[in-house]
Amino acid sequence: MELLHHYTVSTSLTFSTRSDVLEVYRLAAPEIAFSDPPLMNGLLAISGLHRAHCCSDIEKRRLYSTIAAAHQNIALGAFRERLSNLTRENCPGVFLFSAWLTLYVLGSMHRLQSADPDAASVIDFEDPSEWIRLMRGVPSILRQSAVWSWIRESPLRPILEPGLVTDEPLSPELERRFATLRRALIDEPLPVSTPDAPQMDEEECKVYAESLAMLQKYTAFILRPSTPEGPLDLVGTTMIWPNIVPDRWVDYLGQHRPGALVMLAQFAVLVNNLRGFWWAKGWGQGLVVIAWKLLPPEWKSLVEEPAERVGCTLGAV
Repeated sequence: MELLHHYTVSTSLTFSTRSDVLEVYRLAAPEIAFSDPPLMNGLLAISGLHRAHCCSDIEKRRLYSTIAAAHQNIALGAFRERLSNLTRENCPGVFLFSAWLTLYVLGSMHRLQSADPDAASVIDFEDPSEWIRLMRGVPSILRQSAVWSWIRESPLRPILEPGLVTDEPLSPELERRFATLRRALIDEPLPVSTPDAPQMDEEECKVYAESLAMLQKYTAFILRPSTPEGPLDLVGTTMIWPNIVPDRWVDYLGQHRPGALVMLAQFAVLVNNLRGFWWAKGWGQGLVVIAWKLLPPEWKSLVEEPAERVGCTLGAV
C-alpha cells in the first residue's frame, strides 16, 4: 500500500509537463491497474524506483531499488506474453506499461547502489546504446492502427497527444550547428582513426542523414523561441527521437561509431531540458561525457558545443 500511495500522491506527477496527461497517470492508470495485476506490478515498480531516488539513506535506497526491480521483472514477463494477443480490453495496460518503461529505464541507470550522495543524479553504464535498446522495447505492434484507435477511445487518449510537432526554422546558431554536423557526417565525412575501425560507407552516411534530419526537426520544435499554439508534452516529445531512429543507427551507437556518438551528444541538449524530473537528472551531462570519452581525438571538437549547452566541463573528464 505504501508504494501505491506514493504513486498516487507523488510519482504520478512526474511523468509529463501537461496537466491533462498527469491526471490520466494519477487517476486512470491506477484504476486500470486494479483490474490488471501485471500493470499493477509496473505501477509499483516505477513508484519503488522513485522512492529509491528520494532516499538519502543508502540501505533504504537499495531496498526500494530491489523491490522495484522485482516488480518490473514480473511485469515485463507478463507483457511480453500479452503482445501475441492484444485486444481492445488488454491494450491499455500494455500501452501504459510501455510509457512507464521509458522512464523506468532512464531512472534505473543511475548509481542507486552507491553510497555517493549524488548517486541519484549520476548515470552509470558502459554501452551507450543499452538504454535506447531497453526503451525501444515498446513493440512495433503498438503502432498498429487498430491499437492506436483503441487507445484513442480509452481514458488514456491524452497521452497519445503530446502536441503536434510542426516544422520550425532553426535559430541562426542552431542552423550553423546542424550544417557542421551534416558536413562532418554526410557531405564530407570525417575520417575514423580508431584502429581496425572501418571508414564511414554510403550506408552509414545514409542512416546518419535520416537520423540527423529527424533530430533537427525535433530540436527546432522543442527549442523554438515562440510559444506553441497548443499544449506541449515536453517529456513525450523529447523522447520520440530515440524511439524512431533507424535500428542501424542504434547498432552504430553500440559499435561506438563516431557519427552516432556525436548525434547522441546533440540529443543530450534536448534531454537536459528534462533535468528537473528525477528520472532525467544527470542525463544531459552524462550522455555528453560518454560521447566525449569514446570519440577519437579528431572528433571530440564536435561535442564541445553540446557540452557547453548542458553545462558540462569536458576538461575535467
